[in-house]
Amino acid sequence: MKLRAVWFLATDTARSRAYAQALAVHDMEPEGVILFGGSTPSNISVSAAGTTIIPFAGVHLPDVQIPLTETCRNLGWPLYLVSADNVNDPGIADALKRTAHWQKHSG
Repeated sequence: MKLRAVWFLATDTARSRAYAQALAVHDMEPEGVILFGGSTPSNISVSAAGTTIIPFAGVHLPDVQIPLTETCRNLGWPLYLVSADNVNDPGIADALKRTAHWQKHSG
């Protein structure tokens, strides 16, 4: 299910990786992902390859070893990089004004 006007604001942490994978398991696709933080790669090519998610006894166990950028690429989610070190950076506010009505932040 496409989540219209809902953006996922995240840094590449284990928690963000788990959230993204949980969204995918439940067939929930954000409008896009705004990625920020010091470890953010400088260029990302987005492709629509599949992702493998293996449930365990009906419960999804995230693989936090998979980088958030890889999950986004595999799912074909639009990915926007913001050069910011924290969520209070003015660049984050600018990105949200341009893109989002609702957002989920994970850091």
